[in-house]
Amino acid sequence: MSYTYKIVYQNLDENLKKQIVEMWLKHGAMPYHEALRRVNEVVLVGFDKNNRVCAVTSVYIVDKTKYEKWYMFRIFIAPDDRGKIKEFKSSKITHEFLSTYECENKPNGIIAIAENKKITDRIMKQEGWNFLNVAPNGQKIYYVEFAKN
Repeated sequence: MSYTYKIVYQNLDENLKKQIVEMWLKHGAMPYHEALRRVNEVVLVGFDKNNRVCAVTSVYIVDKTKYEKWYMFRIFIAPDDRGKIKEFKSSKITHEFLSTYECENKPNGIIAIAENKKITDRIMKQEGWNFLNVAPNGQKIYYVEFAKN
């Protein structure tokens, strides 16, 4: 199956916002009020061959340390598209975009909490992510830094 991607960070039109919120609600990803808030954090949208929204990546800024800001990365793939869409291609495109995105107090990189324990260690290492820590719930936390200029 063929997928296309579109960068929409800080530039998401109302129609696409509605489609993303509807996808999340259809699949029970989060409550309505949370979806309305999170849609403004979307970086990348994935579309299937019928131009249906089937995946998104999103970020919000967190403090890794007292002196460092980082993007916290999330990805959601519609259940029917999991295993077909290349989620790490989505993360790679998101990383490439954010590493060149100009903003005040630019974060140092991206942090992600890995939810898929079956493939996480191998894929994260293969994709250039570094192990950071283990969250209280046992999920592993990874990071990737932006190149320093």
